[in-house]
Amino acid sequence: ERLVGRKASNSLLAFSAQCNFSGYKLPLELIESVQKQGLINTGTQVSGNDLTNEPDLSNFYVLLDAAAFVGTSYLNIGKYKPDFFCVSFYKMF
Repeated sequence: ERLVGRKASNSLLAFSAQCNFSGYKLPLELIESVQKQGLINTGTQVSGNDLTNEPDLSNFYVLLDAAAFVGTSYLNIGKYKPDFFCVSFYKMF
């Protein structure tokens, strides 16, 4: 179940399903993991040694950039269920 209602903040995580440079395909299971659990730590710390162990309980939405991915692989959005996704149709053909 999503973290809806725990905190009033919303976050959008965008990532590419496939790297345009190397062709590496990220595990699409990350989508469900982020939607259900959020991120382990907040992303505001940019330097220093004092790490927080508190989870970021924002409501997370996932944008999947599938432009390169759909040209080489089948994307089952019914299985992975990103909240948003984008494709480039010219890369599919």
